Amino acid sequence: MIFNISKEEELNHLSEDFNNAITKYTPLKNGEFLFVAFHDKEKSFHYCYEKIDDAI
Repeated sequence: MIFNISKEEELNHLSEDFNNAITKYTPLKNGEFLFVAFHDKEKSFHYCYEKIDDAI
């Protein structure tokens, strides 16, 4: 998922938002997630990678 953020306070909630999105996707038992957020003001990218593997 790639998305844009423009408010500074949104940076403080990125990790929580990423984890909430993964948790809400209940059909997934195994898979990989890559979230990329572009911050307009800083002209920078922030990312989170998570691997879900119920076999472990």
